[in-house]
Order: sequence, then C-alpha cells, then structure tokens
Amino acid sequence: MKQDIEGHSGSSTSSPSVKQKSLTVIRQLQCYGLVAITFMSFFPFLFRYQEYAFFVLLAMALSLCWIEGKNPLVRTSIDVPLLAFI
Repeated sequence: MKQDIEGHSGSSTSSPSVKQKSLTVIRQLQCYGLVAITFMSFFPFLFRYQEYAFFVLLAMALSLCWIEGKNPLVRTSIDVPLLAFI
C-alpha cells in the first residue's frame, strides 16, 4: 500500500475512528446504566424505571452486537442443566 505524507496508509478514512468513538460512547452509557440500575434496586418506588432501563440497555447491547457482527449468545457448560431446571 502506498503511504501518504503523514505516514498513514492511503485507504484510511475518518469513518473507522468515528465508529470506534461512537461504540466507546455506547459502552460508557451501558456502564452508567448498570450503575443506575444497581442504585435503583435499593428504592422500591424506582422498580418500574429500573425495568425500563434494563430493556433499553438490553436493546442497546443487542444492537451493538449486531453492528459489530458478534453473536450475543455465549455457550457454556451449564446451559443444559439450566434449561433442564426451567
């Protein structure tokens, strides 16, 4: 690949860095959301908002997995016993 004056490859654009920054912001929002859900667990009058926050964070996590092309399902050795218990 050709190198331009700054030493970067010629095919690099600013979009991957923008995508990376947006993914970092989404991950930070998820962390703050988990802290908020933990805080709301101590106050019964906030349980309804805790449920809403959980579903918003779940949707964010699934959409993040879809954007990154990752599979959100993780296989473990305890999956079969848990399914048998349910």
